[in-house]
Amino acid sequence: MRILIVNRHRADVVGGSEIQCDQIARELARRGHAPTYAVMEPRRARYELPYPCLPVPPGRAGLRAVLAEAHPELVYWRFNRRGLGAAVGAAHRAGAAFLYALSHDDDTRILPALADLRGPVRAWRALVAGANACARVRVDGFVAQHSGQARGLPPALTRVIPNSAFAEASAFAWPRPYVAWVANVKPRKRPERFLALAEALAGEPFDCLAVGALQDRRYAWLADRARVPASFHYLGARPPEEVNALIAGARSVVLTCEPEGFPNVLLQAWQLGIPTVSLAYDPDGLIASHRLGAVAAAVPELAAAVRTLAADESARAAIAARARRLVEERFSLAANVSALEAFAAERLAARRRA
Repeated sequence: MRILIVNRHRADVVGGSEIQCDQIARELARRGHAPTYAVMEPRRARYELPYPCLPVPPGRAGLRAVLAEAHPELVYWRFNRRGLGAAVGAAHRAGAAFLYALSHDDDTRILPALADLRGPVRAWRALVAGANACARVRVDGFVAQHSGQARGLPPALTRVIPNSAFAEASAFAWPRPYVAWVANVKPRKRPERFLALAEALAGEPFDCLAVGALQDRRYAWLADRARVPASFHYLGARPPEEVNALIAGARSVVLTCEPEGFPNVLLQAWQLGIPTVSLAYDPDGLIASHRLGAVAAAVPELAAAVRTLAADESARAAIAARARRLVEERFSLAANVSALEAFAAERLAARRRA
């Protein structure tokens, strides 16, 4: 199949969806398909990769130009709902089926949250995003990351295909034991909750390391040593391979994000056998049902779970075995791309019959 994958690229932006799209493109190419990656918001003119990349020029005509050059049979769109309506129309006019791969739980929400309506600019953007979400009625299929995302979508047009583990690791060293928080720094990741955790754990014999690109300048103060506990260290953006090495050495990985898609950091931790401790978010209930750490309702409970796990080596070892087994059973790249192949072929055939 000629498949056009649309998203930002991990060569430009290190995020979960970008890592996933790169893995999918590599595996599709390895299997003999013809994937092309349409790079949204490109930061370079050329991308030297095992599959072709086409930077998408800005403006409405940009994607149309890429569609004309790549001539795909199917578009795999993983760029949230920004520009979704125009993209679906352009793909169909180019003769391609359109799969909407959901990255965030809000990707199909039509009515914006009330919090998004504060201020005229934010309100306008929220309403435009809601209007774009209306285009979901025209897509040929939905790919959900977890079962919660599939609720309310037409079952015949929807497949739950989980994210896949990312195994590459380099090296990371830190002088003291530590727990890790890994995310791009922005409001919906709630880094201030991790700082509150560090404050609650002050005096414990381990550090709290935060890693991720600063995407909202309002959080720049996290790097100010005078404003954070001595045990808290914001390390900024690091390459994914180094992040995996950092995770591999952690006593636990802490998740503080608002409900979203399926955070890549969970897979990064589980494949490395590291417990995960989450603040009130557990997609598909996997942390609780497979006993992979703890799900806490508030920061004090979060601190208690982190403290307990840090001191209990046997509990961490038992979690490691369960976590690695779950990744092998449910988050294999080979199995997930096979599921995507089958669903793409099904929806492409349906589009051709229509």
